[in-house]
Amino acid sequence: MSNERSIPSEIKVEYDFNTPPAEVLLKASRGVGAVSETNLEAAKILGIEGRFINRLKGMRNGSVIAELEFYIDSTFKTQVKLDGVQEFIYIYIQMIQKVIYETDILKREDLLGLRENISVFAAKTDAKIIQSYYIPNESDLAKQILDYQDVVDDFNSNENCSYISEYGQIRFSKNKVTSSENNSQILTKDTVNRIGRQLVVIRRPDLLGSTMWEVKYKGRTVKMVIMDIEWLMTFKEKRLPISTGSALDVDLKEKDEIGFDGAILDTKYYITKVHGLT
Repeated sequence: MSNERSIPSEIKVEYDFNTPPAEVLLKASRGVGAVSETNLEAAKILGIEGRFINRLKGMRNGSVIAELEFYIDSTFKTQVKLDGVQEFIYIYIQMIQKVIYETDILKREDLLGLRENISVFAAKTDAKIIQSYYIPNESDLAKQILDYQDVVDDFNSNENCSYISEYGQIRFSKNKVTSSENNSQILTKDTVNRIGRQLVVIRRPDLLGSTMWEVKYKGRTVKMVIMDIEWLMTFKEKRLPISTGSALDVDLKEKDEIGFDGAILDTKYYITKVHGLT
């Protein structure tokens, strides 16, 4: 660690005295998670790598503070200026929060504007000795906005979360500007459907029979919606011996969501017909 250089910061949660301590710590951990992801994204933009150490500083007088140390890999120590990197991370978080504060419903244009602003500031900063940068994609930015929104999702009117560095303090907005469904809608340019008869293995049955089923398909664990109402009714009536490891012969619809850059953003799975157990 002696050859590493670190960027310190803090997450401060001001909480209601009626909030149980375990919930307070959970709120703080969500803040740490969101900021950590932004630090890693900022590092990717700057073309460097690093790692995190975080620790609880203390709980007192209605607030809890978590300390974060972002250690830049020693490989990059001659390529960046520490103060410039710290300023870039601060402005990056500030730009994300500005979008959340000023937006009613997140649109793709907001993401394009945010990406442009981040890219312009990266080029202006003196964080790197050699001026070359990665341009963040819309999908990553949309996810970060949702992550910051989730940090304060269950905060009451007396509770707040802030990011603190040498450059100042940024209070997280409590506005709700997007959702997973909205992100999917604004990021998707096209969809491609693939339909076929497949074998899937139940990893976790949905005992209510009405939401997502966790199954193993093509060597991966994915979640699928079963749309065969007749089969679901039979399952709910407990007339089927379904358990973990049961294999189903199904008609499967795979829906690929294609982004504006041509990459697959997500794949959703729908079982349209269950032919039976195998």
